[in-house]
Amino acid sequence: MGYAQMVEVHGETMEGHRTFLGVLGDDPPLGLIVRAAGPTDTGIRIITVWESKAAHDRFIAERLYPTMAQVNRSGFHPEVVAEFQVEEVWTPGAAALLT
Repeated sequence: MGYAQMVEVHGETMEGHRTFLGVLGDDPPLGLIVRAAGPTDTGIRIITVWESKAAHDRFIAERLYPTMAQVNRSGFHPEVVAEFQVEEVWTPGAAALLT
């Protein structure tokens, strides 16, 4: 069963987030299906869809949190706004970048 999560990162900017992603690396996490991020009035919102919750949890434990510690981003605490099981993913035109 798939897994989706939406988080808010208050106080973060898209520029700062892109810099962090550069440190995190270009290799997409195993099990990630789609990721979308954009600015909000208070920071940024990130929505991810995964093949499973286990794939999400593995990425968090093995890559995200260690990289956050490495670059001293301990002040950023993503707030989970929603999470749910995913039974369908439909991504026509997914290759289009919305910038």
